[in-house]
Amino acid sequence: MPTRKGGSRRTGDPMGPSLPDRCLMEQQMAAITRLLAEREFASLEEANAYLRGALVAGNVPTPAPATPWEEAQEVIYQALEARGQRRLDLARKAAARQP
Repeated sequence: MPTRKGGSRRTGDPMGPSLPDRCLMEQQMAAITRLLAEREFASLEEANAYLRGALVAGNVPTPAPATPWEEAQEVIYQALEARGQRRLDLARKAAARQP
């Protein structure tokens, strides 16, 4: 069976396995970064244990934005999920919050 670059094999789906949405991944990584920044850890193991506990429910808790930039980024994530005029309004709102 032919393989794609990187050696992974295609299965079932003629377009290959679906990938997670990049914006959703970015949003989750930003939430994890803020979550870790709220605490101080004595070791990497302690930080990993904290993350495992936070992720046990299958969803990353989203800390409140701490800066105008983070507030604008959250509005951008909302805009990416919206459609039509609401999307445009949210994008403008985010731009207004940028420092």
